[in-house]
Amino acid sequence: MVAVVDIDPLRIAGGHSFETDLIEIAGGHSVTHPGEEHRVAIRADQWTEFAPDLVLFVSATEPPPGAEWALRSSLGSGIEVDSLRLDDAFWLGDAAEPARRLRSRIEALSRRMR
Repeated sequence: MVAVVDIDPLRIAGGHSFETDLIEIAGGHSVTHPGEEHRVAIRADQWTEFAPDLVLFVSATEPPPGAEWALRSSLGSGIEVDSLRLDDAFWLGDAAEPARRLRSRIEALSRRMR
């Protein structure tokens, strides 16, 4: 999986960022998890280097109109795109809830890929 944190410019979550740790806690595998950079700027043509099964747009707000479509069109076929909204204060509530939501998405993707 790859967690997209910014659309314009396109940036993904790097190794040991909150987003990649959340992916790992939820039972997924972030392709950038072992990296050192917290945020990684990429070009749309670099997706093949990461080869993700799922691209997850993680944001505190709703994605801008057309953001998921723009990601899908830059990825090509065979890669799922989803979004996960995490407000900045989610730690004050049920901090495990985002991991549960993401885990259910990972499990659904695994079933579809079988």
